[in-house]
Amino acid sequence: MALPATRFDAEMFMEERVGRLEERVERLQIDVTDIKADVRRMDGKIDALHLEMKDGFAAADRRIAELDTKVTASAGNTATALASLEARLQASIAALDKARIADRVWWLLIAGGILGVMARGFQWL
Repeated sequence: MALPATRFDAEMFMEERVGRLEERVERLQIDVTDIKADVRRMDGKIDALHLEMKDGFAAADRRIAELDTKVTASAGNTATALASLEARLQASIAALDKARIADRVWWLLIAGGILGVMARGFQWL
């Protein structure tokens, strides 16, 4: 008789274990359902953030394009200004060359005059 009684106890023990496992499975299902809801909610937030970032990058691209056009225009103005500066410098250098030639002639005349005065002073002439 002892043998069937232990089987009966083992069956009761198994039923208790199965009942506990079923409760745990139900809890896990509830947790999984909550996780799915959280993921769906986060998915919407991530999509909204993605759209904001996309708009922000588009605005940054527009600003960069505007700056590019400004820099390009400024580079054109700078090139024009440098070309006019180069022309003025070349004209002034040419004028200086002409002035240097006149100065050399003037200095030769002065040197000749001084040598003439020295020659009369030392009675070389």
